[in-house]
Amino acid sequence: MINEKTYIRIKKFVNDVLNENKIKVDDLNYKYFYSEVVNTFINDIEYDIKLENLVDKEYVIKKFKELKLLKDLENKKIEEISNLVTWMKSYERYEDFFQDLLNIEVSVKNIIKTVESKILIPITKDKLLEEFLIQHLKELIYRTRKGYKLKDYIVEEKEEDKLYLIIKKSLELITQQLGSEIEKDEIHLLKIHFLASMERINKLKIVPLEIIIITSLGSGSKKILIDNIKSQFLVNVVYVGPLYRLSLVLKEYKNVNYILTTIDIEESKYKNKEIVKINTILSADDKQKLTSLGFRSNNNKINLSNSIDIISKNCGIENKNNLIENLMNNFNDRIVNDISEFSGNEDTLLLKNIIFDYEAIDINDAIKKCCEKLEEDYTDSTYTKDVLDIYKHNQMQIIRFNGVLLPHAVNKNNVYKNGVSILKLKTPVTIEKTKDKIDTIVCFAIRDKNNIGNDISNIINKVLRPKFKKIIKDKDKIGIINYLIN
Repeated sequence: MINEKTYIRIKKFVNDVLNENKIKVDDLNYKYFYSEVVNTFINDIEYDIKLENLVDKEYVIKKFKELKLLKDLENKKIEEISNLVTWMKSYERYEDFFQDLLNIEVSVKNIIKTVESKILIPITKDKLLEEFLIQHLKELIYRTRKGYKLKDYIVEEKEEDKLYLIIKKSLELITQQLGSEIEKDEIHLLKIHFLASMERINKLKIVPLEIIIITSLGSGSKKILIDNIKSQFLVNVVYVGPLYRLSLVLKEYKNVNYILTTIDIEESKYKNKEIVKINTILSADDKQKLTSLGFRSNNNKINLSNSIDIISKNCGIENKNNLIENLMNNFNDRIVNDISEFSGNEDTLLLKNIIFDYEAIDINDAIKKCCEKLEEDYTDSTYTKDVLDIYKHNQMQIIRFNGVLLPHAVNKNNVYKNGVSILKLKTPVTIEKTKDKIDTIVCFAIRDKNNIGNDISNIINKVLRPKFKKIIKDKDKIGIINYLIN
């Protein structure tokens, strides 16, 4: 048996590991981590988690020395805890091609644009939707690849209506990458994001009420919860996460009076706060409860085009694009961007960088030929080597859809500016691992990986549409550029 002081030290160890390594976990995984460390002290057990390299052993020993936990602890148990720490550090990582943020971002933009084209609501201007979907898609893909299924109670509304079918159709790129169908419940969860976005487009937020949300849900489900609440009420969520951090959060946000929670909380510990139990998806009773507490419903937003018209009539506009960018950055919650995307760089795609009827030896030759067209104006030769290296070691990391392959690499000081090259093959080539037939290579280079320009984003999403395959068959370079750039 271990004494109370040891329990306290173990808890300190667990909290330090999470905080020092910036590991975000829900309450369930926090309890799991804590209990497994305790069990290691109590029982003679071995974990199923086995790692070849005990990368965190030195760190664990150091922490144990600090907390006076090292005494009488066998080396074997230290190794077990080291494995556990390493596993916790990998909690938010996904072992698939979507580790590449660019790939997931491109996929999300493509999904949003596809849905927008069908519902005719400018949801591409909703940056919150894009942010939520990026996180949600990571988890959806992870669950799909691992064969995990959502619990039935998470999704109550299961109507396969027009929006559901549109979203399902928009996931074709993801489906092809995964090689398996996406569960119906996953699509229904995505539908909630889109419904919330559609509401945001027609709502205006004035003075948000600051709130805290306590939940044991995973990151994707938390986003849905936030999305759902924000679509209904004028709120600013200052914190969303597990219960064990609540006391610390309240020290930082002392003036927050409302705590919304999906789990049971001992209210006596937080006497001066209004604690409201809610469902993951707000029910009619939840909405009524929050309304009775003074939560304000959202009001209508204003269109960006109207704002620009008013400004232009009363004063001169030297740089319209800068004005739009500043307005959206400062008043994103209050303005619907109904103006078309900023003009892209005219030299992103040049006539000379489009090649037809190239007879490639194999897929490597095709990728090399396409990337080499960027070397004159956009990259140096090392970028081509980087792209080929990515293909060699991880074919799944390259976006592919409908016979189109989009190879790219991260800028290692070998990309001068954003650029795109296109190679239409005379005879399709095959990706060895996936057996996909590729007839078109679209290579792109991005100077800033954290800021994909509108020009690049626009091109990438357009080449993934069926219309692109029809246009490229005509071998009209000017027509291709007009379609992709404008």
